[in-house]
Amino acid sequence: MNHSYSISEVANVFNITTNKIRYYEKKGLLKPLRDSNNEYRKFNNEDIMTLQLILLYRSIGLSISNIKDIIENKNNKNYLNHFNNQWEIVNNEIQRLTIIRDSLENILDKLYMNGESELDSDILDVIKRANKIRDIKNNWKDKWNFNDWAKNYDKTIVEDRGEVKLYKNYNLILDKVYNLASENSKKGFKFLEIGVGTGNLSSKFLRNNCDIVGMDQSREMLSIAKKKYPKLKVRLGEF
Repeated sequence: MNHSYSISEVANVFNITTNKIRYYEKKGLLKPLRDSNNEYRKFNNEDIMTLQLILLYRSIGLSISNIKDIIENKNNKNYLNHFNNQWEIVNNEIQRLTIIRDSLENILDKLYMNGESELDSDILDVIKRANKIRDIKNNWKDKWNFNDWAKNYDKTIVEDRGEVKLYKNYNLILDKVYNLASENSKKGFKFLEIGVGTGNLSSKFLRNNCDIVGMDQSREMLSIAKKKYPKLKVRLGEF
């Protein structure tokens, strides 16, 4: 039997205010039933699970509108879209704070080393270098548009159009890389392929039961690689 809970009971369970629960209801995230006699809210087990998810998603910084979309559209592609976007926000903030932290450490090092000496120019140099790194990161763009290229990437390799013939020795190079890596590794060695693309190189390691992880900054490339090679462990990231 599905037990019903009052708003106060639910608030006590999660150690939150009743106003917060009302706010989530107002935003359409929660839809508790109402008692026909007094209009009091009645929360069932499903409502409890939904609230638990809402609080979890809020704890990782997802917005109310994003949480609502996740709840209403529970499919893998939608999850990937929202979590990837949030990952990018968090990752960018971590990198921004890392630059600030490193800059402060450099300034502190100079202060400790030089004592009361004039440090204005040195401090400015440190800040300028930090700003340059930040600008490089902020202005970086995927000029190759790998996300849109992902579905046709393997076809591009086979056709190898154009005068340059960029992929003429593609398979030969993959074999060479695999042989060099496997020959110089110990038993039980773990591999990381940075820029895994659609997984063509990693597949050679998988066929020989190697422990390999493929990393790429393109979510669509990772999706294609995972479809082609379900056993391949993939990670979103950059180098």
